[in-house]
Amino acid sequence: MDTPAQKKFDKLYRKLRKANVASQKAFERSQTAIAKYHWTEADDGWRWRKVLAAGDRQAAASKKAEDAFTALVEFQRKLLARH
Repeated sequence: MDTPAQKKFDKLYRKLRKANVASQKAFERSQTAIAKYHWTEADDGWRWRKVLAAGDRQAAASKKAEDAFTALVEFQRKLLARH
């Protein structure tokens, strides 16, 4: 029988795992965009903006994963403080 605390933990843990996967994929895409950019070419604008956008998406995904981890830790702390 799952307690409400166990259900909440499971939900937060699934959210964390999903955010970590998304963060890893965004990191890989960002690294691919950087690798594809030819640093010796003159900056034509759109290619560089594409690299920057990939970096921004990676940063946002990383922040989301960090927030999910923080929520899980805070839940655990509150649960332990009650007992």
